[in-house]
Order: sequence, then C-alpha cells, then structure tokens
Amino acid sequence: MIAEEIRGAFGEEGDITVSSTQQLVNLNAVINETLRLDPPVGTGGTYISYKHFAAKRRAYSFYLHGTFLPGRFIDAWEGDGMAGFNPVGAGRNSCIGVKSAYAEMQVVLTRLVWGFDMRVDDEERGSDCVEQATYIFRDNKASRPALIEHSTYARSM
Repeated sequence: MIAEEIRGAFGEEGDITVSSTQQLVNLNAVINETLRLDPPVGTGGTYISYKHFAAKRRAYSFYLHGTFLPGRFIDAWEGDGMAGFNPVGAGRNSCIGVKSAYAEMQVVLTRLVWGFDMRVDDEERGSDCVEQATYIFRDNKASRPALIEHSTYARSM
C-alpha cells in the first residue's frame, strides 16, 4: 500500500523531504494507525494520566479495535470514534515536539520504504499486539524484518 504510493511519488531518494512527505495519504494513515495501536510513552519521571493503550482499543470507539487498519484514517468509518485518538496528548498537555516528530517519522519511513522491500520472516512469533503480554509497557516479541535493497534505490546510488 505505501510502497506503491512512495515509489510512485519520488524519482530518487533526494526528492524525499519533510515537505514532500506530508501529502502522502497512505503513509500518514499507517503512521497514525501505528500510533493508535502502539502509543508513545513519556520519558523517565513523566506522569501520564491518560490511558492511551486502553482508550485506543475500546470496542465502542473503534471498528475492529484490535486490528491494524490504516484506512480508518483515510475515510471515516462508521464505528470509529476519533475523539479518543490523540497519541501525543491534547490541549496544554500535548507534546511540544509533535510536528517535529511527525516530520521525522514521515521522512525516515519514506526513505526506508523507498529503498527497501520488507517482509516479516517469522509471523508465528505473534505480530498481533493485542496478543502480547502488557505490563507498564508492552512486552514486544521481536520480529526479524528483512530488508532487501529495492532495485530503484540501487540504480540511484
């Protein structure tokens, strides 16, 4: 989904900039859906009162609440209550660096997807975050992503 969008939008890696990645609809949907299912946490000593993990998985707030569906951020779906989606806080408690963080995520992910083909080699390890043990932080079961140099990237070097 995002590989086609990214590779269709850029002729060479040098074209990938902060401003050029902001308009990639599918890329931004993937970033938002990832933040919904795997919210960022504050640094050491930070008090967090909003329960991001629970709020973003409420069955009455999100259609198929435990499933990775970036399309919910492209077209409004009945059953998706986006009021609960604020991965970096809201109001005076929101993250001061949110625009910088999004810009960095957009550029880094775009360059990774533009330059590499990706796949998960070990799906049996449990890629569904809902099935993973949760403590204060989620106990991520490491998957081994394979990065295969994409032919367009190799030619541009």
